[in-house]
Amino acid sequence: MTDNETIITFKDVNFAYGEIQILKGLTFSIKRGEYLGVIGPNGGGKTTLLKILLGLIDPTGGTIEIFGKDIHRFTEWYRIGYVPQRAQEVEASFPATVEEVVRSGRTARKGIGHRFDHRDQLLVEDAMELTQVKKYRNTRIGALSGGERQRVFIARALAGEPAVLILDEPTTGIDIASEKAFYELLGKLNRDKKLTILFVTHDIDVIYHEAQSVLCLNHDMVCHGLSSDVLKEDVIKRLYGERATAVPHNPEHHHA
Repeated sequence: MTDNETIITFKDVNFAYGEIQILKGLTFSIKRGEYLGVIGPNGGGKTTLLKILLGLIDPTGGTIEIFGKDIHRFTEWYRIGYVPQRAQEVEASFPATVEEVVRSGRTARKGIGHRFDHRDQLLVEDAMELTQVKKYRNTRIGALSGGERQRVFIARALAGEPAVLILDEPTTGIDIASEKAFYELLGKLNRDKKLTILFVTHDIDVIYHEAQSVLCLNHDMVCHGLSSDVLKEDVIKRLYGERATAVPHNPEHHHA
């Protein structure tokens, strides 16, 4: 396994609901250790792309390879960690503690009925340590803030030892300070753990400052490349229409 290895490949992928074409001729690849942001207008196909990548829906055309296997033959889904949109919106009365939620990430990896052993507990501890939620281990998840809960769900995904972490609109509903800390955590996981990260967002500024590369999606692929190279005004207009002028600002703010 080399650092430069391609781990996900989409080739001419289409998806349609009946007559409505959602994705058209999507071709791109993701390398091990890449930190990729996906942007595009509402209804442009971002969520559909994630569902296909997670094996939840089948494309209506094209081929996809994950870790060198055709997606229809791929069985190691535990290698892909997923934090869904609004994961942090847990009922205040939800009875699970932080540690129980993170431990459930091991169950997803090992399957129901497997005995929890010392190694599992170590991985749970590591995940809580990395995401700085260890101090809340016995706290009910519903008692935490949105930003803290978001970290718990990342810890849950990490406990499953994924090679790829996928996040859908990960900072929806959390405050600015939590969002900043959240992206610092993602950057650290990408740098220190060499974790491949793919996240969907509406925030062009976040993509520009946080992600190494960007996939611009509006049914077909508008652009794919280094964030600093492709996030130009003409691309933003092709994505969001002629009135859009939101180009990233404050380049010295870049965290990479």
